[in-house]
Amino acid sequence: MELTVELYKETDPRSQFEAREGPSALTDGEEKRPELVPNLGDRAYLLAEDGEGTRLSVLDGAAVLTLTVSASMTRAESESDEEPDELPDGPAPESFHADMISDMRDVMERLKTA
Repeated sequence: MELTVELYKETDPRSQFEAREGPSALTDGEEKRPELVPNLGDRAYLLAEDGEGTRLSVLDGAAVLTLTVSASMTRAESESDEEPDELPDGPAPESFHADMISDMRDVMERLKTA
């Protein structure tokens, strides 16, 4: 999990945010496009990237907040000489979406009152 906050003091981050995070953003040729998240900051997008995790980016006034969550599966070393079974699939990125949005709301509220 990674959380970044960028504060813009002299420029309006709107156009840069839309170009980088919005529906027209380049996504390495993938067919997936960011989903607009309603009622979160001034503008928010959620993007599940195959193998990379999920990124929630929020424009809120002069701040851009980005929460990235990724999961990976590893296997403990076996003491036997047997070939290991395949790793199970990791959790579906969609399973994190509601929690990411809720956590981002909490972070934004705490930053405003700090």
